[in-house]
Amino acid sequence: MADAPVKSRKWNGFVCPACRKVFRVPADHDGRGVVCPACRRMLRLPEAGEETPPLVTSGSRRRRRSEPSKSAEDRRAEKVFDETFAHKQGADTTVGRMVAASVITVIVLLLVGIFWPRDDKPPADAGPGAGAEPPSNVEPVPQVPEEKLELVTPETIRDDLEPVAKAFLRAKDPEEALKWVRHPEKTRKRMETFHEGRFRSKGFRSVSLAEVFPRGDDWAKILVEVEDFTRVPMWLVKDDGWKVDWESWVGWSPTSWEKIRERRPTGPFKLRATVSPVIYYNFRFKNETEWACYALASPDGESTIYGYAPRGGEVHSSLGAVDTVRGSRMLLEVRYPDNSASDNQVLIDRVVCEGWLDLEDGS
Repeated sequence: MADAPVKSRKWNGFVCPACRKVFRVPADHDGRGVVCPACRRMLRLPEAGEETPPLVTSGSRRRRRSEPSKSAEDRRAEKVFDETFAHKQGADTTVGRMVAASVITVIVLLLVGIFWPRDDKPPADAGPGAGAEPPSNVEPVPQVPEEKLELVTPETIRDDLEPVAKAFLRAKDPEEALKWVRHPEKTRKRMETFHEGRFRSKGFRSVSLAEVFPRGDDWAKILVEVEDFTRVPMWLVKDDGWKVDWESWVGWSPTSWEKIRERRPTGPFKLRATVSPVIYYNFRFKNETEWACYALASPDGESTIYGYAPRGGEVHSSLGAVDTVRGSRMLLEVRYPDNSASDNQVLIDRVVCEGWLDLEDGS
């Protein structure tokens, strides 16, 4: 039996009236519309007997005469553009399928991770105590027990604390200021040494009611705005009524920072400082994996030394809440290592308390 003859497919030429793209359309096209492969516009095919527009109109001829002829490079670029645009829809579809497949894969992995059964039992060869929580020997910072802490209320500030702060900050001489501080006799000598005969009050503007601070049974913290618009924390203690803790207000230290660096005491001593984490490793403290480093800035901001605490230890844990941007005021117990080669590196033995109020100083 002879093979049936294969009919060749017939094509009709068509020109897009919008972009003038010439393309072919199958003669047996069963639809009345077709998409231009260049400009992607939906076009209507002419019906049988309908007169088709010419490929080039007379107006187009006139315009083309006045236009410069396109170079071979321009014609090649147009051809590449037409072919790329004609295949854009197919490429977009492929990309969409790939994105959908990726999303489905991620969802499946998340579901497997959530619902996959877990065996929390330690392995059979694990030693005694395996799987148990590690013991914690980190003690809290020695402050007032947390169950006794309350928040300073606006009423307490207005009625009890603000009048004391205002009177202290507006005092014209040390004698007037001593009426509003705790332990006035002890503070008198310290105040004379600190001011060196040039007493000057910082002045008072207001007490912030927007800031919320804790208080204990016999102490409270507020934020005051002084004459130069600086906002400074102030601690007050109950001592025959509310009184200002002068030592924490000025950042008192019995020895100046210059003498501390000169003498390098190897015995522990208390130091009020603004603490912030830094990277400074040399001399005896070279191992960054062994030591955590902190910049200890003096209360007046004129001097800085560097304190080190063993990583993972009690002190390192207590310093975990330090403000990494502005630093945190803290009362520390520090000492110089034996035969220290540097005058600006100390060991931090203990965090006495957060803030500069020495709760251990009851005298």
